[in-house]
Amino acid sequence: MSDNKSADELVISYLFPPSSDVSGMVLAKRYMVLEKQFDVIQANVKDGLDKEFEKYVDRYTNEKIVIDVDCNPNFPNCIFDFVDKSMMELEKRQVYKRIYTRVWKMANNFLALEYKLKHPEVHWTAEFSDPLLYDIHNRRRDTDKGKDVKDSKYLDKINEAIKNLNKSEGTDFKLLENPTNLHVLVEYVAYLFADEVVFTNTHQRQIMLDQFPIDVKDFVMAKSVIDPQPVLGDEYYHVRDFDAGLDSSKINIGYFGNLYSKRHFEDVFYAFEVLRHKYKNRLVFHFYINNKELFMKLTENLEISDNIEIRDTIDYLDFLNLTTKFDVLVINDLLTKDSFNLNPYRPSKLSDYIGSKTDIWAICEKGSILDAADVKYKSYINDFQSNIDALINILKDNSLDDDDCSLADGEVYVQKRIVGLNAFIESEEKQIDIANDKIKRLKKEIEKLEKENSQLMSENEEILSSNSWKLTKNFRKVGKLVKK
Repeated sequence: MSDNKSADELVISYLFPPSSDVSGMVLAKRYMVLEKQFDVIQANVKDGLDKEFEKYVDRYTNEKIVIDVDCNPNFPNCIFDFVDKSMMELEKRQVYKRIYTRVWKMANNFLALEYKLKHPEVHWTAEFSDPLLYDIHNRRRDTDKGKDVKDSKYLDKINEAIKNLNKSEGTDFKLLENPTNLHVLVEYVAYLFADEVVFTNTHQRQIMLDQFPIDVKDFVMAKSVIDPQPVLGDEYYHVRDFDAGLDSSKINIGYFGNLYSKRHFEDVFYAFEVLRHKYKNRLVFHFYINNKELFMKLTENLEISDNIEIRDTIDYLDFLNLTTKFDVLVINDLLTKDSFNLNPYRPSKLSDYIGSKTDIWAICEKGSILDAADVKYKSYINDFQSNIDALINILKDNSLDDDDCSLADGEVYVQKRIVGLNAFIESEEKQIDIANDKIKRLKKEIEKLEKENSQLMSENEEILSSNSWKLTKNFRKVGKLVKK
């Protein structure tokens, strides 16, 4: 940690290094890039830690205020437990000039609001990483009644602040109803009371403000900025020397991240299998993903499976170093065209890839923020020819051209893939059936044990009742003898 005795800026981040949560790490990197000292208040998280990266964050951390919480931070009771405990600690300290939040977890904004209401002079910068009220399918998250705030005293306090804001700014912002959902509230309080609102890209800002159920757009636009995820300096890419055992005779293509229904590699699989190129087996794809077992099953029947290495995720500093050792890094968009008018997501890995100075292959949704990025290779989701072209260009740029390059029948591949995916689904369904049968057997055993336990309890009560009667009878005899 820093040797400075005080810092005038406080970072509020429930998840912050040593937590390896992306949101907290992006926030830490902002200060590392600026080489700026700060205090931080965070939860005492015990899982998913990256202690090595924390050491480099600590160079700029003046004081860590760690709050013990043992609950689910996605629900009101836990959020406000964190807020209450944090405010008790913060009131023991100086009043900060600036506070900065990145809204994940939601507790960050609620603590910032509490501090802002207590100290109106503080400058609050509120950053949003992704749309929060709407999920990746553009479905509203405020339908969960378990995440409603029902504390009348708390809501009245915020409503009083909204009235004062309306009076001072000449606005007419809507007061809160009781109950109010967390996901609406966490955005609303930042839009109204933060002095500056940060979005990572223009699409995200447009979607979030256009779709918010209360008209705040003009008010927020006037104080908003666009600031993509930060790119760390070159020195951080060489702190560690990670040996992944890459074969230098191959063209090594790296991917880091998770796979979802809306983020997959079917376009690459298709491109590889239909491409007839005498050098294509020189391509090796290295996937560093969390859902390793699932991905192995999804690819085991493909021709490309022989050209895939599937590995566990690695610590952040190892990841940074490894990005400098690949020939190409792959990044892909979330598919949103059936959900959003604009793709509001900018993949956070893009900034890390840019800092590596390695060639990037972006698999984009047309018109997305990723599509506008300056990268060497670009292809498009569901545009198979563009993915084939990307593979050919990668081979050409590595002096592996083929005059006889051709394409196999794509329909054959599609049919083969459908059969393979159906077989995968059938296998998974069988596993589910086996698991369900086991659950049924266990339930029957539990019912049997509960019945036996109930019977034993009943017999035990009869024995106790009988013994109690005998004891009472004996006590009476003893009582008579004593009187005599």
